[in-house]
Amino acid sequence: MPLPSAIPPLLAAHDLTVTTPDGTPLLQRISLSLGAERVGLIGPNGAGKSTLLRVLAHRERPARGEVVSRGRVALLEQHRPSAPGGTVAELLGVADVLQALERCDRGECTAQDLTCIGDRWQLRQQLDELLASLAFAPAVLQREQTSLSGGERSRLRLAAQLLTAPDVLLLDEPTNDLDSQGRGALYDLLAQWRGGVLVASHDRDLLHRMDRLLIIERTQLRAFGGGYAAWAEAEEADAQRRRSHANQAKAELARVTRHAQVVRERQARRDAHGVRERDTGSQSKLLLNAQRERSEGTSARLRDTTARLQQEAREGWRQARAALDERDPIQIVMPAGRIAEGSCVVQCTDVAIDAAPGVPLLRQVTFAVRGAARVAFRGPNGVGKSTLLRMLVGEHPVVAGTVYRGVPRADWAWLDQHTWLLNPEHTVLEAHAAAQQWTGEHAKGQARALLAHFGFRGDLVGRRIDTLSGGERVRAALACALGTLSGDDAPRCLVLDEPTNHLDLESLAALEQALTSWRGALLVVSHDARFLAALGVSTTYEVADWRPERRDR
Repeated sequence: MPLPSAIPPLLAAHDLTVTTPDGTPLLQRISLSLGAERVGLIGPNGAGKSTLLRVLAHRERPARGEVVSRGRVALLEQHRPSAPGGTVAELLGVADVLQALERCDRGECTAQDLTCIGDRWQLRQQLDELLASLAFAPAVLQREQTSLSGGERSRLRLAAQLLTAPDVLLLDEPTNDLDSQGRGALYDLLAQWRGGVLVASHDRDLLHRMDRLLIIERTQLRAFGGGYAAWAEAEEADAQRRRSHANQAKAELARVTRHAQVVRERQARRDAHGVRERDTGSQSKLLLNAQRERSEGTSARLRDTTARLQQEAREGWRQARAALDERDPIQIVMPAGRIAEGSCVVQCTDVAIDAAPGVPLLRQVTFAVRGAARVAFRGPNGVGKSTLLRMLVGEHPVVAGTVYRGVPRADWAWLDQHTWLLNPEHTVLEAHAAAQQWTGEHAKGQARALLAHFGFRGDLVGRRIDTLSGGERVRAALACALGTLSGDDAPRCLVLDEPTNHLDLESLAALEQALTSWRGALLVVSHDARFLAALGVSTTYEVADWRPERRDR
């Protein structure tokens, strides 16, 4: 009796090569398969995660190899288009069907309505269940798309993909822009998903829920059988092993070098002794010549032996150092940003902010930031967090109340959520020049030094902003906002709006490490609880407490 055959994968790629439009390899001759499982895809910014997902979804053609899918594949892309007009029902592609169902309910059904509905008579029930799973009420279908926050739009774009009844979900940074409620809804949905899921993400809580990981490293794909916590532990153990090996190799090179020096000095003393005996004539010339020949032979063998040992030690150190540095980790270096203890950074008293003229957003906003405080503003998508930060940096008007800035606006550094402050047609170096308004070769050298600390070394400063990945744009924007490594010229207040969006895990760890050394004031909006914990936030404000509907109670 023949054994049953293995279940074929839902999605598979064979001998795949993926390149950039100019032919630069991103992935070379990789293979992967995806079954009914949850798989995380991680790798540095610009490594090719988004491109790989588009290739797997048949949105782009690979340079080599093939992709085979069994069933329907849905892709949620990272970069969302600008919101068009129309309702959420139109965004989901169900407006016509819902209108046809309503006419049928009124007894006004036409043949065209029946054709439009097809087999979707249960669409309203399906929508209610789907929207509830993503933390929406059914009434959201009537909302205008232009009224949606970034997080709401992301969840609804996922809902549109789920309506196609896919067998495989390909998700590109799905938790970017999502608030805590939205993230929780996504986590629950994926936990219950019975198909295949491949998720490119830097969200550590999401990656912790994966069955296994795929890691992009230097154009290759490496598999790890476990979630984020196990992978991070294994990575740290491997890094520790490489550091230990490098230290041992360096110590061995130093030992061999010292030994070679001892051998040379010892042989030099013997040679000098032989010369003195020859000069005194205390021994026969024949004996002296024999001793010299033996000494020269011994010296040659010692030189060869010590040279070989030194070469082996140097090669061992080179290989160990290469293994230690092969990933070339990003190290973000922040200026000190010092501020006097207890000095007023900003104070708001009964401030009122409108989303648009005559449209109230926040009321009676009252708080103060003093000294090197670390302040977080939290709240659901659309509550007004980003608008509040724009008001604090002077880019959004107040309609009532007072805002006192003890730190002049010139001493504030501002990283907006979508890096709109960067001109997409500028190079990274040109963007820094435009942000800091510098000219001249000396200033250019200083700018290059700063940008190198944010991962833009050498020719990378010549890349255009519109060619950067999301994480690279964030690093470039932060470098442009800070402007300098000099503590004297550094900003005294740093304002960050969702800075972890789009950052890869390595850049995220580097940013967390850099911000721990920041000694100025820090105002931040983030839905990443691990990030806020790493920063040591001292004060947290719930922005929803300043909403008009709460103030009117």
